[in-house]
Amino acid sequence: MNVVRYNPGNLFGLRSNINSLFDDFFTPSRNETSFSFPVDIYEEEESLVVVAQIPGMEKEDINIEIKDGVLYLAGEYKQSEDIKSESYHIKERTIGKISRSFSLPSSIDPDNVSASYEKGLLKLRIGKLEAVKPKKIDIK
Repeated sequence: MNVVRYNPGNLFGLRSNINSLFDDFFTPSRNETSFSFPVDIYEEEESLVVVAQIPGMEKEDINIEIKDGVLYLAGEYKQSEDIKSESYHIKERTIGKISRSFSLPSSIDPDNVSASYEKGLLKLRIGKLEAVKPKKIDIK
């Protein structure tokens, strides 16, 4: 009788493949009707700044709301009406709704918000409440 060493390596590979299969199944694909976009959020002395990368969308199609301490960003990419679906050879750009939401710190002032949209970047400046802004104290 020959002695054969147990090698669990193949079982770990099988487990990884099964996990990958489930991850792929439950993760929305790029062709879903709702998808996300990248966002940077950073703090300055006077405000909180949110920069969202939303290329190819008209500013009129972007909706911005602050409600109950949550910032909501939403919009919709629409299909070009002058091109018929059967005319496409390749169609990789996603059409549909986009949305993100972020909890905001209690130190922000929801009534002091400015927004700009240029070259595919949406930039929001949300002011801080007066009570939380740093106050410089001079020494006499």
